[in-house]
Amino acid sequence: MKTFDAGTAARVLPTAALAAAAWGLAWLVTGSTASADWLPYAILGGLLLVVVLASGGALAPHRKELVALAALLALAAWEGVSLSWSAAPALARDEALLTCFYAIAILVPLLTLRAVIDRFSAIGAVAACSGTLAVTVAFVLRFGANQGDHFFDGNRLSFPISYPNAQAAVFLIGFWPAIMLAARRESSLLTRSLALAAAAASSSGWLLAQSKGGAAAMVVSATLLFALSPLRLRLLLPTLLVAAMTAVAYSPLTAPYRASTDRRLVADVKNAGTTVLVLTLVAAALGLAYAVADRRR
Repeated sequence: MKTFDAGTAARVLPTAALAAAAWGLAWLVTGSTASADWLPYAILGGLLLVVVLASGGALAPHRKELVALAALLALAAWEGVSLSWSAAPALARDEALLTCFYAIAILVPLLTLRAVIDRFSAIGAVAACSGTLAVTVAFVLRFGANQGDHFFDGNRLSFPISYPNAQAAVFLIGFWPAIMLAARRESSLLTRSLALAAAAASSSGWLLAQSKGGAAAMVVSATLLFALSPLRLRLLLPTLLVAAMTAVAYSPLTAPYRASTDRRLVADVKNAGTTVLVLTLVAAALGLAYAVADRRR
């Protein structure tokens, strides 16, 4: 298989930049839906798309990919048309632009990622963003201040994004990419170790957010993945490892939900942050051991 080189880096960079933009949207502007906060990131995405198209090396999307993009653009157009009757025209306009941003985020990888190494490198960027965000949040929960303010109604993680379900979604979007890398025999030992750590961090971050929507998404995505993917058996072990570690850590990760006083809440939040960090380190060690054993088979 082709190794990572300058050409691969150039093709992966636009996708990695979009993944980093999601990180920035979460951390720097708390996932704000105000157009003044996310519009600069959308403009960045648009500029990336222009550069990709102007480079002359863009790939042609497949028919199914074009159908998905057309559906998103049709939704954006409908949202734009709703300006004529909406009670809040500015919100309708912003929603149309935001949907176009989603379409750009899907289109850029389709136009740039050629070889297998390109796609797996891009997957790694997405997994890294979710995993590092969860670890950074854990550091703040353990060593920062005002821990109680980081939990919605004192029991669900709402930091850095103030809406727990959105916070869980940012964590979980990198879960299956991380599992894929951890299971991939061709990946380096370090990559597989860090990938399992990212999956564990993302999973524990979701549990801190206490998101039922995230739980439903995980059930549906896991059902589809293990029903349809030819790699289901290879993906099973790292998935079970992360699930087992998250289950073992269930009590400290959900303790803030049960805290009865502000003082108890602060202590439980600090303990939850410590738990995420420890879980991530244990997952890295297990990921390395699994990769070594898998390579020797």
